[in-house]
Amino acid sequence: MAARKDPLAAPFARVVKAAAKLPEVEEETSYGTPALKVRGKLLARMKGLRGTAFDPFGYTQERKTERQLIGDYEALLAEIFDKLTPENHAIAVGLAAIPEKIRGFGHVKQRHLKTAKAEEAALLEQFRASAAPLLKAAE
Repeated sequence: MAARKDPLAAPFARVVKAAAKLPEVEEETSYGTPALKVRGKLLARMKGLRGTAFDPFGYTQERKTERQLIGDYEALLAEIFDKLTPENHAIAVGLAAIPEKIRGFGHVKQRHLKTAKAEEAALLEQFRASAAPLLKAAE
């Protein structure tokens, strides 16, 4: 039977390497899985590292993609707000809902992302082709 590939192995190895430099940190197991302990207590509170330079998972391609998607979505919303009319409202709602379709982790998320981006491109083309708002002449 082939060994199972653990997708967290590389990031966890970086955490272990960084933690080994700290005093009183030791690598052990907890419920059969690798764990880091400080003075015999499980080191489990790593939420505070999220989004910082010390975030061990922040440098993965998946996290970089997620950060890029946030920027892309903010730019998309800005465009929608600038060109929103009653006629293109339904298309705008469809565009704004695209991120809800990007779910899962790893290859599942990539598959959903590919599908969502294709739908976004089609809707965006419709949105941009919809009638531009009419300007009223000065009276």
